[in-house]
Amino acid sequence: MEICLQHTLRSLRQKKNITQETLAQHLGITSQSVGKWERGEGYPDITLLPAIAAYFDVTIDDLLDVGTARKEEKFKAYQAEVHRYAHDGLVEEIIGVWERAYHEFPNDCRIMNNLMRSIHARGIYPTPDADAERIYSLGEKILENSTDQKIRDSAIYTLCWVHSSRREKEEALKYAEMGGSLLTTREDLRSDVLEGEEGIKACQEYLMELLRTAGWTAIEMITKDGVTTEETVAAYQLGIDLFKLLHPDGCLIGHAWSIAMAYSGIASAYAKVQDAEKTLEALEQCVAWSIRDTEYMSNGEPIRYCTPLVNRLFFDPRSGEKNYTGNTCDCFLEHFSWVCFDFLREDARFLALQNRMREYAEEANRNN
Repeated sequence: MEICLQHTLRSLRQKKNITQETLAQHLGITSQSVGKWERGEGYPDITLLPAIAAYFDVTIDDLLDVGTARKEEKFKAYQAEVHRYAHDGLVEEIIGVWERAYHEFPNDCRIMNNLMRSIHARGIYPTPDADAERIYSLGEKILENSTDQKIRDSAIYTLCWVHSSRREKEEALKYAEMGGSLLTTREDLRSDVLEGEEGIKACQEYLMELLRTAGWTAIEMITKDGVTTEETVAAYQLGIDLFKLLHPDGCLIGHAWSIAMAYSGIASAYAKVQDAEKTLEALEQCVAWSIRDTEYMSNGEPIRYCTPLVNRLFFDPRSGEKNYTGNTCDCFLEHFSWVCFDFLREDARFLALQNRMREYAEEANRNN
């Protein structure tokens, strides 16, 4: 366990507004000894620790910053436990882990953020009352106490999304206004500042995020009232095309799930107007990309993106979180049960595609 006396001692001394000499005189030692402690070049004799702690009115654990070290160890243990559940999409188990962590460390903004995100990950639309109230409480506590911009951004995003899902427009807009502009994003500024390999990687990360955001913004349009079938298909197709811009060789590692989702949306749009041929064509693509993503995810090891636009980046299948059990084929196999596809229930192509998806579906195979 790491002991961080040097930083704690300097901080306590400065808060008390005393010099190294004053502390040294109180302890009956030389000021050079205090200077060495604060530079991390040594530690006080163990017999001096009670006197130092008493002088600053803290515990010995606080003086040695052992409490922080223990907390970090526990936080990492909670993260490891969540990671085991995340791969299998066990959202309720993940929530349970962060609930225990929050009970133990109720003022840790990282834990609050993970808890509100995991509650949000239930994916129920609109967000139920109890979940919404919990998210609102956690989010406001984060914004009141956290100075970490990434944690604040995450809280703002979740608060805005949940209020929007519940048609609480004014509240949603309040949080939307807290977001930064495209000119002041962390990714944009980093890509401007960094040079060499770091700069190339930062540009690639920003480019990937821009295209992903553009695609999902187009898809967001379909949730609005009055959008036609043609506009819905165009929005999904734009998302697909933007991802393919990043991967001209067709090796869309890490984006196959999103493409499968887009084709499922296109199939649903055509199904609602009962265009059987276009519905089936889109479902064929959904199945193909679901299988491809399932194969990517089964690899288990980080894979480097191979095309020039993003060849400094890696896709790590171990880092993903999901709110469904089984693999990607399980996720989209569920879509075949949607009411909009009822007019195809007896169609041979539809049944063949459903069976093809079932062949690769982890949970479906486990249940057979």
